Amino acid sequence: MKRGKLVPCLVATVLCALAIFLLGKHIARSAGDSRERAEHEHGIALPPSALNIQCRGDGWLRLTPFYGGFATTMFEMDPADATAFLAPLHIRSRNGPVIATGDPAVNGWNVWPQGSPTFIPGNKQGGGWRHTWTGAATPVEMVSCDSPEGMFLHLEFWKLDSGSTLVKMCTMWED
Repeated sequence: MKRGKLVPCLVATVLCALAIFLLGKHIARSAGDSRERAEHEHGIALPPSALNIQCRGDGWLRLTPFYGGFATTMFEMDPADATAFLAPLHIRSRNGPVIATGDPAVNGWNVWPQGSPTFIPGNKQGGGWRHTWTGAATPVEMVSCDSPEGMFLHLEFWKLDSGSTLVKMCTMWED
């Protein structure tokens, strides 16, 4: 092969190898530890007591800042961690539920006021939540925040019969 063709071929090979390596790391992070995925996609630290972490949405596909989409996460935590969890966030608004009972596994407006500045998309892609708790879940508060990673950070807090708090959150990116 002539030198004139060899250099572009080597450059293309190196760029492809680098792209495959970076994509592989990204997919591994997304498929691996749920805590790491949630913290990466939402740009916040989960409380130390967070357990039964579930991640949904298409945030793991977000390889560039130009990709829209959303990431949703649900987890249980000790209610004593709520103040420290919210402390670093810039809260835009707080709302109570408009319906006293509901199911946190349901996305969309569910029990929260329609027209709130933030929400969790009600599409199938962000659904499929497992009930990791037993008994009832009572909606307590919806918190709309600025997001370190996207357009907004939406948080829902639910009181579980066990005394734990269930948190459901969503980060949305523009297209």
